[in-house]
Amino acid sequence: MRKARAALAAAVTVSILRLAPLDADAAPAGVVINEIESQAGSPDDWVELYNPGGEQVDLGGYVLSDNSDDHRWVLPSGTVLAPSAFHVVDIATVEGGFGLGGADSVRLFAPDGVTLVDSHAWTQHSLTSIARCPDGSGALRDSLAPTKGTANSCAEPALPAVVINEVNSNSAPGDYIELLNTGATPVDLGGFLIKDDDDTRTDAIAAGTVLAPGAYLMLRTDIDFSFGLGKADTARLFLPDGTLVDSYAWSAHGVPSWGRCPNGTGEWGQPTTLTPGYCNCGEEPPAPEPGNEAWPGASATAVLDPTAMFLEDSSGLDFTVEDGRAVLYAVDNGTGTFWKLDLDEAGRASFADGWSEGKRARYAKDRDKPAAAGPDAEGITVAGDGFVYIASERDNADKGVNRNVVLKVDPAAPGPDVVATAELDLTSSLPAVSANTGIEAVGWVPDSELEGLLWDAAAKRPYSPADYPLHGDGLFFVAVGSAEGLVDLRVYAASVAAGFMMSSNSMGVSFPSRR
Repeated sequence: MRKARAALAAAVTVSILRLAPLDADAAPAGVVINEIESQAGSPDDWVELYNPGGEQVDLGGYVLSDNSDDHRWVLPSGTVLAPSAFHVVDIATVEGGFGLGGADSVRLFAPDGVTLVDSHAWTQHSLTSIARCPDGSGALRDSLAPTKGTANSCAEPALPAVVINEVNSNSAPGDYIELLNTGATPVDLGGFLIKDDDDTRTDAIAAGTVLAPGAYLMLRTDIDFSFGLGKADTARLFLPDGTLVDSYAWSAHGVPSWGRCPNGTGEWGQPTTLTPGYCNCGEEPPAPEPGNEAWPGASATAVLDPTAMFLEDSSGLDFTVEDGRAVLYAVDNGTGTFWKLDLDEAGRASFADGWSEGKRARYAKDRDKPAAAGPDAEGITVAGDGFVYIASERDNADKGVNRNVVLKVDPAAPGPDVVATAELDLTSSLPAVSANTGIEAVGWVPDSELEGLLWDAAAKRPYSPADYPLHGDGLFFVAVGSAEGLVDLRVYAASVAAGFMMSSNSMGVSFPSRR
């Protein structure tokens, strides 16, 4: 098998790597802090709790505190809060209580005194009270008037004329959310909140970010927000107090993105091209930055599968030769399903015998879990040992967490599921990136294509396979997506043991010439 040489440069930090299990998140409690009076209350400072759930809650032993761990008040035994009911604690006058300051917080802990159930912090007194609207679920903000022990009263906040205008969840150069100011005045977005469909993942727009009328703001994963956008997900924009400004939800990746047309006001659809920072409706894009070069290869293309052969989210393709036959391997991003195809002399592709439905690559941890979501596959390659290696940047069962691994699977194993026989966990050797910006491709290149051509910066001489014992007969090239949409190419000399793979040494490489 022969692979094309790459005219790129890379530097690598490698170490022994093993798979680590992911921890499950703890489930939140149901009682919330619903209203706070920190000055001029009756008779003094008070805190109102609310039960938004459908069952009564025994509050006995729950702990109220302010921003000091020295101030802790335990709710007495027998305090029961019915569904949709309020419970007020006169925290400043109750025995053992404490007062609330102009810059302070209220925290509610479970009876263990450690598990935080709810909290809210403020930087100055409210002229009225701080309240949720609607009760139990809205953001805490200034009320129209204190409503101690009864339903809260809040004015509707004034929302800025800023909308989510385009969302990219699946195309290079990386996930982004585009905002547009449709109004006539600048909007200070400092402190506005960005979320996906998970309330536990929240990022704030940087202070001093002002959006001029008619201007766009690009919010990019790993730079402006820390999470990735999924195939079925939501992009949401909130005021700093948690009031929703705008949102868009989708059930499938946009091809290439989802955007409004007309800009700012129109229905959501799929633009013909990505339009970051300009109109979604056919406007010419801005001139490219100096230094960008055109694709150097031939412009002619040929469609090998005029009738779609794969699922909608294929993410990798690799060519090899088996027993004198030209073969392609392809992999699907969302399911980890991979296929084997035969190519005839005319270049026509057809499924290899028994491969029309493909086989699904599985983590070793999911061996006995057929319903598990499986790897977010981002590339496929065949090595000289005949095994298939599939790159994965995260576990589809936990999309908010990096899991940058390369799975070794046996293509000859019976399907429909094929469990990895080894896993190379690269997470600790890669730069910190968001869950959806990790390994984007993997390729195995034989030593015969690299020896003498690849400069080994660590050894300070041309690459010699003898410097990396037990690595097999080739190197793995791994492409990692960066926050700026660039690609960091890393090279691994990997040895394979029974249950895991490890990188055998550190290597910095460059490509000074081609034969």
